Amino acid sequence: MFQKLLFFFLFVWLSPDAQLYGQSEALKIKANQLIVLNGEAEASTLFDESHLFKGAKLPSEKAEHFFRASYNEIYLPQEILIPLQAFYRLDSLWLFDGAGKDEIEVLIGNPKKWQSALKSQTDLYNQWRSFKLKGEGEFILLKIYSSQAQIGELRFFGEKVSEAKAVNLTERKATRPKRTVREIFGINAFVDDPLDIVAPVASSIREYHNWDWDEGNGAVNYNPSQGKKFAWSPSYVSVWDFDHYYAEAKKKGILVFPCLQGTAAPYRGDDDFNSKPTYRDFVAANSQSYRHFAEYVYQFAARYGSSQVDSSLLLLRDDQKALSGLNLIAGLEVWNEPDKWWKGRKGYFHPFEFAAFLSAAYDGQEGRMGPKVGIKKADPNLPVIMGGLAETNLDYLLGIKYWSEYNRKGDFPAQVLNFHHYSNNAGGQNGNASGAASPERDSLRQRLEKLVHFRNVNFPHQEIWLSEFGYDSNPKSPQGVPSIGAFSPAEVQAIWLLRTYLAIAASGLDRAHLYMLRDVNAPNPNKYNSSGLRAEKWNKHAPKSSYFALQSFLSLAGEYHFSKALPQSDESVFVYQFDSQKDGSHLWAIWLGTESAKQFFNYALKVPATTVDVYRYDPSFQWKKSTQTSAAGIIKLNVSEKPIFIKWQN
Repeated sequence: MFQKLLFFFLFVWLSPDAQLYGQSEALKIKANQLIVLNGEAEASTLFDESHLFKGAKLPSEKAEHFFRASYNEIYLPQEILIPLQAFYRLDSLWLFDGAGKDEIEVLIGNPKKWQSALKSQTDLYNQWRSFKLKGEGEFILLKIYSSQAQIGELRFFGEKVSEAKAVNLTERKATRPKRTVREIFGINAFVDDPLDIVAPVASSIREYHNWDWDEGNGAVNYNPSQGKKFAWSPSYVSVWDFDHYYAEAKKKGILVFPCLQGTAAPYRGDDDFNSKPTYRDFVAANSQSYRHFAEYVYQFAARYGSSQVDSSLLLLRDDQKALSGLNLIAGLEVWNEPDKWWKGRKGYFHPFEFAAFLSAAYDGQEGRMGPKVGIKKADPNLPVIMGGLAETNLDYLLGIKYWSEYNRKGDFPAQVLNFHHYSNNAGGQNGNASGAASPERDSLRQRLEKLVHFRNVNFPHQEIWLSEFGYDSNPKSPQGVPSIGAFSPAEVQAIWLLRTYLAIAASGLDRAHLYMLRDVNAPNPNKYNSSGLRAEKWNKHAPKSSYFALQSFLSLAGEYHFSKALPQSDESVFVYQFDSQKDGSHLWAIWLGTESAKQFFNYALKVPATTVDVYRYDPSFQWKKSTQTSAAGIIKLNVSEKPIFIKWQN
């Protein structure tokens, strides 16, 4: 009798059913809940074979779809965040263990506090396993330590303790006013680029600005432990006076958004410029780790923001005037491409790390880091711009969002979400591109509309920017444009940039900055060396075709805003309408979204006016204007891959 009872209790304890207790249930986890925090991977394979589960016992059929972690070591352990949308107590996990031996870990809690619920080797071969778990929280964090592990289907069991706070996941209409084409478009530039050549093609500058220039510039005799001393007028690069530069830009009506980047020499040790500015004794996901940078941006915002601060709070080199509240910049971007995978783990921020960095730079982790720390502590009104991500990774952004919700009072530590994207045959920067792609082949408008929709749902109060995009005019570059028909690569760069501007304006983005004003070294085939609208400094910034094309475009369309796309019977024909808020006139852009020198002769276009003005580019990308009278509401045009513009009045 005793042996029978012992066998019964052992059977109950070991069986998967017995691991469920109380009101235990299978958690309904869908693919759109899975957030791959670091790197790219298809996590939906972990929860896409629910048909295998037919009862309260481990399935008998094998899983066929497997998750494998990245081969790139900077993303290991690869982490998958699962918001449970309720507060759960976990008790068990079913898992299909495929080939390969490695380690996995399951944590439960939230992005502020985690507890390990399971750590196990994946040392079986194509078998179902069950694990007992213990822990509770609103999130599961799954860590897979290398690509050796093949993980099939998962099923978590637990008891719902309480409902999560209501979350509205429907798109919210933006209430922000529509920006004109001129307001949307800016350019990437440097302090030594002449401002006179900026104004015709951009309303704003994203100014690359190295931290070193304002603090030490690598001087061996600069020792911040004896007192930090910042300098701007002149800076540590003595030929540059940023007070003067920003003041001149403001006089010309150009908004300046400095992009503060690169760890200053006193804080990076043997690491390079692109290393994270981490502080000793703190982990990289702790805001305290970024104290030096947060102290720097306080000083920058105090000087160039709109708020006066007491001169006793300013840390200045002896030759600097104690100035604050100069009101010369329109916002501050903190860092550049924090997801730079090509710089290894020292340069790559995990999204929780970048969230901690943003929180420090924003307001000194809500003031907890003390005085003289964070932009908002110097100027509450100065917009903070998130460092532009090298790729349009929405999971990365969600990682920042969730960290902020649990480590701050719920606010997101930036007014602007910021991305980079280059249209090429690899789909962006994170790929092995061999050449550029037209914005239509890249589905650029649709890509950007996806970002705008994501913003509207998850970040309705933030702006969304594309702060780097562009093409190389050197056809040998991985981002280089080809010659097409009679058009040279320099002319194709101009044409594709025009079409890119039209796609961006139509997408709903708040602002975009072209990369960039001048070439770095156009004969060099490395990417981005020939992305400029103008030639190198030593070639006296000579204008390229793309400069004249965008100058002409903004002179015509700058005061208009995008209204709608007008579908045509031929899908290769694009027609976008822009409206003027000043005089009620309208502007249509028409072009072929192809890459083959395609043309339509005498294309019949229905227009809503008797007389229209037609603007065509001449070979020098200057306007050639003509007037056409419609016949029965139709005009005939020769349409090509170079956009034509049609202006008409109601």
